[in-house]
Formats: sequence, C-alpha cells, structure tokens
Amino acid sequence: MRCAVAAGLRGDPMTGSAAPAAGFLLVEQPGGWGRQALTSSRLDPGVGAVLSARAIAVGLRVLLIRRPGRHPAPVRRSWAVVSARPGREVTWWGEFGADEELRALPLDGSAGTSSPEPFYLVCTHGRHDQCCAIEGRPVAEALHRLRPGSVWECSHVGGDRFAANVVAMPHGVYYGRVGEARLEALAPAGVLHLGAGRWQVRLRASPHHLIVTVQAGTAGEPGLLTCHARHEAHPPAFEVLEVREVS
Repeated sequence: MRCAVAAGLRGDPMTGSAAPAAGFLLVEQPGGWGRQALTSSRLDPGVGAVLSARAIAVGLRVLLIRRPGRHPAPVRRSWAVVSARPGREVTWWGEFGADEELRALPLDGSAGTSSPEPFYLVCTHGRHDQCCAIEGRPVAEALHRLRPGSVWECSHVGGDRFAANVVAMPHGVYYGRVGEARLEALAPAGVLHLGAGRWQVRLRASPHHLIVTVQAGTAGEPGLLTCHARHEAHPPAFEVLEVREVS
C-alpha cells in the first residue's frame, strides 16, 4: 500500500510536520530526477553538491524545479532565491546557461530581479517517493490551468505521506490538506519550550492573542512512512493540549 493511502487510513496528523526553512534556492532542471535530485539528475552533481553546502550555510533549502507537462529543454534556465521571512517575503529571479555558472551565484539577493508575485511549487518527485508523482502531477496540471506561468513542479519537500504537497511562495507556506487560507490569520509571536517535548506557542490573532500548548509524541500503529522505507516507525504527532486567549 502506498504511504499516502496508508497515512490517510491511519489518520496521521500533519500539525508541526513541515520542515522549517527561512528561504529557498530554486534551480530549473527539466527531465527526470534521481532519488537525490541535486546529485542524481541531469544537473552536474559537483555543482549540485556545492549549491547544497552553500545554501545550507545561509539557511536556504535547495529544490529543483521544472514546468508541468512536457517541454523542450530551454537554452537558458531559471533560478530563484526566495526569502520567506515574515514581512520580508520576496523572490529574486535570474537565468543561467551552463551549470558551472551556479557555483558563484550570489545567495543574498544581490543578483537577479526582485518580485513579490506569488507562485506555487508542487512536489512531483516520483523517484524519491511514488506518491509524490501519482498525487502531485494532477495537482500541478490543475494549478497550471488556473495560474499559467505561476506553477512549477519541484523536487522533494518532505511529507511524502501527505502528498500532494504544495508550497505557496514567496511565503513558504506548506499545504498537504487545506487549512486556514489567510496567511496573516495566526502569525507566530514567540515559542517557549517547557521541556519533555512540550511547547507553548504565542499566536497573534484578532481580537486577542492565543497561547497554544503543544505536546510532541507519536500516533497510531507503526508503519512504513515513505514508499522507500525499510523499517517501520511510529508517525510523529503533535497534540494541542490547551488554547487560551490573552490580551
């Protein structure tokens, strides 16, 4: 049974499961991607390794992107550096020809053309997890029809068992299943670690702020959490223990 189907049957919760990132480095690479996209695709693996190390050093996550559907390989490809920090959301777009040009690509927003315009990534990385391809490609095609030119397929973003996964840029908001649509509805205002896997999160809301107490743990029976997993594990879970209003 595919991991996304099994997760749905188990009722795996999504709360707290998205990988945090302050920003992203996106590199257009058409064609197939291997399991480790940066080093096992048509992108030069040496360049991919360098990009990964440089991006991690400055808090960026690297993803390969490609347009939905089949297209001839472009002469020049796109790159993007995305800042997803609250209040500073922006994307810098540029182009490159040879992979080697990426080795010296500035990652601080000093290159490219800045744009606040929204766009969307849909994980379709089937070699990493087949659920991402099976569930993600129809979503990418449907979004492309609604927002032509604003949709890219992307390599693995995490949450295989919650496919299809969509990341709304430049805010870096992850969607596996639909939640609150307004980005500003519950802005984080602080986190306090209480110990023993418990946190208090302060959220800005109207008319009052909220204090949410969350307990980390596991849920349900153990299972294979990705299609390539060889050992069973308990799905992680975050239980909301208390929600209270504060002024």
